[in-house]
Amino acid sequence: MRTILLSVLFLFNLQTKPDSDFTLSKSHVGNIRLGMSINSLYQLYNRECFRLVDLQLEGQFSPAIELSLGNDSSSVVTIEYTCRKSYWIIDRISLYDKRFSTAEGIRVGSTLGELRRNYKIDWIDFGETALFARVDELGMSFALDISELGDGVYDLVKKNKLPDNIRIAFILLTQ
Repeated sequence: MRTILLSVLFLFNLQTKPDSDFTLSKSHVGNIRLGMSINSLYQLYNRECFRLVDLQLEGQFSPAIELSLGNDSSSVVTIEYTCRKSYWIIDRISLYDKRFSTAEGIRVGSTLGELRRNYKIDWIDFGETALFARVDELGMSFALDISELGDGVYDLVKKNKLPDNIRIAFILLTQ
């Protein structure tokens, strides 16, 4: 069976949807959850807000649906989904919106030190697009902004000596 991965791009605006849930938990980004169908997602938001786009990820055709509920371009959630038994199911969620946070207050912009103090980090390693700190109990990988560490970052990772002040750039939820 062939699996097709697509992405959905969401722009949230608190004034547009005052009942929005900004809770970040295992398998959930607010009202959106891993494993839910895209049809269910369409029931949560006004269909006129959706637009088909191509994200051109890694220079490849990457179809996506863009949902715009406001003008704040920094409020982004990217959702990848796959077809299972003739339903499009949400498979991965990348979160860039700082309004979402875990029960312990960890969000985009929090530091690696805050993450370490609040959760057990199972591993830190390079992934597809970034250096990630993985917290299995949450089902989340926290992409770390290592832009200021330069080439020495590889030695810091190898020696487990990453500084606590590194910020979280985005959060990836997986099943």
